[in-house]
Formats: sequence, structure tokens, C-alpha cells
Amino acid sequence: MLRIVLVLACLLPISTWAQEDARKLKLDGRKPIRLEYIAPAWNKDPRKNDLSAVIIRDSLSGRVAKVEMTETSENSSIFVGIYQINFQAGADSTADITPEVYIAPLAMINSDQHLQRISSLIKENLLLRKPYFLRVEKGIQVISVFDSRAQALEAYQTYLRNSGGKPLVDPAALEAQRLALKNAEEKARLEQAAAAAAARTKIEEDEKRHQEELRKREALLNEQQRLERKAKAVKIAEEALEFYKKGDAKSAEDKFNQAIELDPENTSYSFQYGVTLFKNDKYNRAIVLLDMATGENVNANERDYYKALSHMKLQEYEEGYKIFTSLESRNDKATSSLAAFYAGVIDFQRERFDPAKQHFEYVLDNSTDPKIDQQAESYIEQIANAKRFEEMRKKSVILTFNLGLMYDSNILSVSAANAPTDLAGYRWSYGGSIEYRPVFSEKHEFSGILSVSDLYSTDQNFKAKTEFQNTDPLIFGLVFPYKWKGTLFDKPAQVGLTPGYETIQMNADGTGARENIVNSTILKGDGTFVMRDDWFANYALEVRRDNSLLKDVPSDDVQSANKMTLSTTQTFFQDNKKTRAVIGEGSYAMNMADGKNQKYNRLEIAGGYLMPAFMESTLLSRLNASMSKYPDHVTGRDDKSLGLTLILQKQWSETWSGNLMGAFNKTDSTLEGYTYDKFVIMAGATWTNAF
Repeated sequence: MLRIVLVLACLLPISTWAQEDARKLKLDGRKPIRLEYIAPAWNKDPRKNDLSAVIIRDSLSGRVAKVEMTETSENSSIFVGIYQINFQAGADSTADITPEVYIAPLAMINSDQHLQRISSLIKENLLLRKPYFLRVEKGIQVISVFDSRAQALEAYQTYLRNSGGKPLVDPAALEAQRLALKNAEEKARLEQAAAAAAARTKIEEDEKRHQEELRKREALLNEQQRLERKAKAVKIAEEALEFYKKGDAKSAEDKFNQAIELDPENTSYSFQYGVTLFKNDKYNRAIVLLDMATGENVNANERDYYKALSHMKLQEYEEGYKIFTSLESRNDKATSSLAAFYAGVIDFQRERFDPAKQHFEYVLDNSTDPKIDQQAESYIEQIANAKRFEEMRKKSVILTFNLGLMYDSNILSVSAANAPTDLAGYRWSYGGSIEYRPVFSEKHEFSGILSVSDLYSTDQNFKAKTEFQNTDPLIFGLVFPYKWKGTLFDKPAQVGLTPGYETIQMNADGTGARENIVNSTILKGDGTFVMRDDWFANYALEVRRDNSLLKDVPSDDVQSANKMTLSTTQTFFQDNKKTRAVIGEGSYAMNMADGKNQKYNRLEIAGGYLMPAFMESTLLSRLNASMSKYPDHVTGRDDKSLGLTLILQKQWSETWSGNLMGAFNKTDSTLEGYTYDKFVIMAGATWTNAF
């Protein structure tokens, strides 16, 4: 897998996890670009840095350029190229371009006429655009190229991790967005296909009526006149073939139409006419004429081949695929290998990698065209990369370990409902989790996660002291998150339900070892909706029962409680690459404690800003304010709190990430014992891997 040390921007608007409409993405002609692509198939010699290249095409001008790439290190399979590309000339040399990325066969890229041939392949749908991820780093435009949308989505998830190692936007919500967009595109395609089928019905009716009129007119002619017309039709058809061979399909179309007018009984003209209609992008009419081309003088395999191509051009993939696979099974020397190749392209485009590979292998076994063989080999290499990634992604066991060191100017006591202790010192934090994920599909995810976290506190000279360590909570958690991804209320959505159990151990009595002080059962429901491509809305409701096990506590101060929290997070991305975001948060909590002094209602609001930072890191700044009211407190209590947090996050490698955090909090309370200021500075590292 690609070492993600990137400040993301395809997935992913969707150029951050899947390449979006090329017209919406721009490359600045004044800035250099860096391309990155993981390609084990290009790693030919593990003892040296291999060389290769990718193709960039400007979707508006159609111009293409080759970008040479070098393996970053021996046997790494990671290829990088840094270039500056200008598709315009003169004063327009700094104009924006709209990039498309293609992976072409290496032999073709290295040939003298590669660019012209590759342009033809792109036009013929023999090369497919690759999903990519675009962002800007230190003035350099960076494109990471992927073999599937899932790979691009994974990169986007990595980018959005914050200091806690969690995505800013739930990956399942991003996947829901991708599925909804995919479904919307599929719906539009099917509607277009239905409209095309209706149009063909009308064309067919008109054509049959016209040919019937031609036959009636012919029946009125004498034998000599009919022979003269047939002879003239033959001559015109020969002229049409000459035009066709010269690449003048428009003139060829007109001539074949004239031949049909003169000799409507010769169905071979309908076949030839249909082919020229295909060449002139008149696909509906081409299908109709090819359907009407029957008889011994018509090559059925060639006819069906052009019919299938016409369906494919109209994005009627099901109809085209049926014909291509039928042609493949006929083992026709002229058309079966080409048909198998196109069937493989359709499967590859729809990410059906196993059948696509079978089609491309048929091409290699049966084709006599080295160019088609090269393209089939290239697709098989890309399928191998994509399948390797999918296998990695489906690993069901995920391990996470974290380690951190913080300085806390005023340690709070969990056992005393977060009362300040006025202890200042260093705290080591460490822990980890193991997740087993038996269900992971396009629409459903389910897993079990066992986690543990601990703190070890010392004074400012790193000396262990009992009063410090008596504030250290050891927390065990077990949760079973379920996520569903789809469409709700006409919006891409991810909905989750997570039951869980948590226990906290502390040395609250100050003697002996740590003991259980709280056992909690938790149920959380949440949903993330893609309101717009740049607006993600999350809503959550959590209910929990905290059973306090503290002894000798006055009845008014018992912390056992039923608690309900309603919260929302609204994320507004500020650029198409999703590298910057304004984040608004709000929550309302009702703590219905058994002790009247612990009952409270709390309202909290927060605002944050996410942005790229130096050294390919991500900076999140967050300002929060809260107000708590204790309606039944025996002496009366109201709290107000204001805090500022800065988090710098960097993904060092595929498995390692690091963070720096600084936070300040000021709390005022009508109870003097709960009024305090504190700041925390922390550095941490997280290791995550799947098996």
C-alpha cells in the first residue's frame, strides 16, 4: 500500500476519494506537479530504482503529456515524478488545465508515436481514467493516482485523521456519499438508456417505412431499370469504401445511404452504412441499421461487434456486455479477442475485477494484435494492484497502540466529578485496542472493539508520588459498532448504532491498589448526512447508565446517573480538495444523577478550523464554550467554561501517526472548589495495523 505521508485534499469535492468531473478540477500552469503511484508490477528489478511513466490529458483541449516517474527506492514499488506541464502556448502558457490521468502500457509509452496512439485509445474508451487525489504542498501540486475508488477513499480517510486517530468525517459517511453518487449516476444512465431505446424504436419504425416505400418504387421499375440502379449502387458503394479507407466517414455515410436508396434489397449496404454511422457518433441510428443487416452477405460477427460498440458508447453497458461476451464465446479470429477486451474494460470500469481479469486473459491467449495484448497486460497489472489493496482492506483484525506524554498544569480528579487538585506534573498516557470486524461490505459494517487506556502521573521532576497516581484512571471499554451506508431523505447517509460497556478503575480511597469506581452501559445512535458535496452534517444521541461504586458518599453527592446527550457536528469544506474546513459543534446533556448535587444540564458550543500545515501535517484549531446548571444543588451551582485547543497531526507512514496538542481551559463556578484555570501540552504517537 502507498505510504500515506500526504496532506490530503478523491475520493476525493470528490476528487479526494474518486476523481470527480474533470471540468471541476484545475491544475495551475504556473506551478510544478508531483505525481505518485504505487505499482508493484512496475517494480521489475528489486535491486534498482525502476523507471516508468503516466499520461496526463487536458480534458478540454484533449492534449496529452507523458510524465516520467522514478521508483523512490529499491523494491519500494512507489513511483514519483515532478514536472511542470503547459498545454498552452505563448501568453496562455499559465492557463489552468483540467487533468485526467491514464496508465498506458509501458511498451506503448516508450514508442515514438505513443502520444498520438494513446489519444486514440482514450477516445475509443480503451484506456480508462484513473481515480486520483489532488492537493497542494509547499507550492507543488501533488496528484496521487489509484487503481480503484476504494484506494482513493482510504487515502482520504488517512488525511482526515485528527489527534485521536479518528477521521474528522466518518469514513462510512464518505462511503455512503460515494454509493449515493454512484446510484444517482446509475439512475441517470438507465434513464438515458431508456430514452435512447425509445428513440431507436422511432428510428426503426421510420426506417422500415422508408425501406418499404423504396421497395414499392422499385417494384414499379422494369428489369433493365432495376439492373442499372443496382450497378450504380455498386459503384457508389465502392466510392463509399474509398472514402472510408481515407478516414472520411462523413462522405462514406452519404454514399452508403445513396447505395441503399438505389438498391434497398442489398442488406450489406445497411451493414456498411451502420458502421459509418457508428464512426460518425450516430450510435442509435447505427444500432437500428445494423439490426436490419441480415443475410448471407453480412458478417454477423462484425455486425454484432459494432452494435456492441454502439451500446457501449451510449453507456448501455448491459446490452453491450451481453454482445461482447457472446462474441467472445464464438472464438472468431477477427472479433472475439476485441470483444473480450471490451467486456474486460466494462467489468474493470464497474470494479468487477475477477471477471475482468478472465476477459483480459482470453485476449492474451487468443489475440494476434500486440497492441491489444499490451493493453490487456496493463489492465491485468492494475487489477492485481486493486485486488491486493482490497484484500488488505478486508482484513478483519485491527490493532492500535498509542503512547503520549503531557504536561498538565492542574490535574482533575475523575472520582470527585472532575474537581481540580492543584497538582501540576507530567502524565504518561498509553493504551491500545483490538478490533474484530466480521462484517464489512458496501452497505454494512459491524465489529467488536476492546480498548484500554491508562495514565501514569509524576511531579514536575518526573518523580512518582502517591497523590499524583491516585488521580490516574485505568479505563476498559467494549463496544459493538454497527454502520449502515445508503440514502436517507434523498441524501447520502451513514447511520450507526453502538452498544457498549465501560469501567473505570482508580485508587479513590488512597490506599492499596486501584479499584472499580464506575461501571457504565452505553447506547449511542448517530447519523451523518451529505447535505451538499461541501457540507457534512452529523447528529448523535447517546444514553448511558453510570453506576458509581464509590463508598461512604453522602446521598446528595452520589454520582450514579442516567445521562442523555444530544449532539451535532456540521462540517463545511472550504475548497474542492477538502483540505480546509469550518467545523461547528453543539451538544446538550442531561445528567439525571441519583444525588441532587450531581444533577446538571449542560449546553456546549464549539467552532473549529481545519487546514494544511507545514511538513505535510494538518492543523485543527478549536474554541469551545459551555454552560452548566445544577437545578437541585443544595447551595446552588452554575458553571461556565471557555477553552482553546490546537492540534497538529501528521501521518508519518502507513501505520504510524503523530500529534502535538496544546489546550487551555478556564472554568468559573459559583462553587469556589470548581473554579480553575489549566493548560495541557501533549505529544503522542499512534500505531495502527490490520491483519
